[in-house]
Amino acid sequence: MLLYAFLVLGVWNGVLGSDGLCDEPEYLVCKFPGDIKFPETEEDINRLCPIIIQNLDCLKDYFGKCGFQSGLTEDKVHKLKEITDDVCREDSPLHLGVVRNIGCFNEVLENDEESCKRYISSKVRKMRNYLYDIEAERGYNDDYYDPQLWQPLLCIKDAFEMSCFISKVSERCGSDAKDIASEIMTRATVAYYACSASSEEMITELLELLELELEEESLLRRIIRRE
Repeated sequence: MLLYAFLVLGVWNGVLGSDGLCDEPEYLVCKFPGDIKFPETEEDINRLCPIIIQNLDCLKDYFGKCGFQSGLTEDKVHKLKEITDDVCREDSPLHLGVVRNIGCFNEVLENDEESCKRYISSKVRKMRNYLYDIEAERGYNDDYYDPQLWQPLLCIKDAFEMSCFISKVSERCGSDAKDIASEIMTRATVAYYACSASSEEMITELLELLELELEEESLLRRIIRRE
């Protein structure tokens, strides 16, 4: 997930225009390559960028022909293209910032990703148990799924993954790297429809349940609100 967000939410690989295109879901038409790994050098970034740009066009073209779905809109895809262009343009401040800090970003992924996963897992477990209790109180059976109840959990989980990475970057790499990671991840959340479809009241209820430190909760809320 951290890699997914940091690589601007998608390296897609597909060919459009074939018969029956819209009979296939977008994740099959614009496939995510299985051998992509986090870039370690500027050369890696420059190698990945043409793939990202070309295949974001695949996603845009697919939804343009088949209709937007999964919470994506034309505006959101356009914003994904904007952040991609910023990261990939070699003279942009964002590109230069990524290159400047790429080594430390890799250190965070190598040394801190597992601890983030364990921490987030414990928070998700607490929220899940709370929502199970609500379902029981409402008399829901095992086959019933209420998206208004569960989407806030998915939203907060996504935000946790980003905030944990940003916090670890701040600790290991300093404020410059933190600002770069924050900008990319916050702008990348335009694709996370779970937050836009979530009840603000339930998000607040779950965050209060977790009893987070003020700074951590503030960062989560900024990510959720895309500030």
